[in-house]
Amino acid sequence: MREILERVGVAAIFVTHDQEEALSLADRVAVMRAGAIHQVGTPAEIYEQPATRFVAEFVGNANFLPATASEDGLQTALGSLSLSAADRARLPRSGAALEALVRPELVKLLPAGGAGSTAATGAMATVIAREYYGHDQILRVRLDDGLELEARLGPTERLRPGERVGVRVTDAVRFFAADADS
Repeated sequence: MREILERVGVAAIFVTHDQEEALSLADRVAVMRAGAIHQVGTPAEIYEQPATRFVAEFVGNANFLPATASEDGLQTALGSLSLSAADRARLPRSGAALEALVRPELVKLLPAGGAGSTAATGAMATVIAREYYGHDQILRVRLDDGLELEARLGPTERLRPGERVGVRVTDAVRFFAADADS
């Protein structure tokens, strides 16, 4: 459909509930809820810089971790997480309760006992589920404090349920107020 629209040089409005379809077809996306627009932007902006918790949760998979604002970024069960410059500028006072948004592809799992499994990780966890898709896989892990997270890994990682892993976040995260629902 995208090729046809580009070839004939026309603009179109496409309405869908399929987030992957919207992100892959559109130049600009508007995310709506109950008739109100929550955010308009490029697919990358919508996914990587969601304006609200609703947009973050609605577009793609999302992990939300309890967090506390600090001078270094966000303190979480995974340790200190870095923020983008834009998010650092809007960080509230130290000690404020927040929620960190961590997309599954930013979660790195390292086999326990392997090189760097404890030195560079924020926490230890147990793999509790694995969904293999060929091109990638989703692993669900339970941190020792009980918090569960999803990690999206390439197809060659061979972690299985029951295995112990180190968990760390590989990139800057977003945050929302802890009581935000929109």
